[in-house]
Amino acid sequence: MFNCRFRCVGEYWWNPQLSPEGPVVVLVSLPLQTMHVYRNGILIGRSSVSTGANGRSTPPGVFTILEKKQQHYSKKYNNAPMPNMQRLTWTGIAMHSGQLPGYPASHGCIRLPFDFSQLLFSATAKGGTVVVGDGKTPQPHLAANPGLMLAPKDFTPEMLRPIAANDYDWRPERSESGPITIVVSAADRALYIYRNGNPIGRGAIE
Repeated sequence: MFNCRFRCVGEYWWNPQLSPEGPVVVLVSLPLQTMHVYRNGILIGRSSVSTGANGRSTPPGVFTILEKKQQHYSKKYNNAPMPNMQRLTWTGIAMHSGQLPGYPASHGCIRLPFDFSQLLFSATAKGGTVVVGDGKTPQPHLAANPGLMLAPKDFTPEMLRPIAANDYDWRPERSESGPITIVVSAADRALYIYRNGNPIGRGAIE
């Protein structure tokens, strides 16, 4: 499946045997309405998605899977079913099975084909990393400005100042506990460190 040049509504590709073990990272492209799933750095699946509609857009950034429930109902939207729910925020953003009309149509969640949502649910773990990008590619290191894409809500230009060789920023007080995520950007020649989805440091790489 997934023979369309950009995306086929409701279709997906899943080949977990390409990388049977290792950490899973999920990358979502808002412009392309696609999801790519990597295990141990190797692509094992991709799917079309439907993200938040205008006025309720899905926020870009680096997220941690906070909770997983195969049977879940929305407390915010009339007890709507959210099969294979994987929570990304405590304010209502999650990945789950839902209708895919071919364009952003959700209240902010990332809707998936039902079968794919089951496969993804079985592959991920609580504490896993999900990157939602608003660039033109699902891979963060190919975005026009990865640092900006992954910036926090209290972003300031100082956070994106060029880092000299052997230089680094370290702000662990921004998030004192939680799972650690490391994102390496070839475009920025920098390594970004997130804890519980919040940026706490970055350093130059060669």
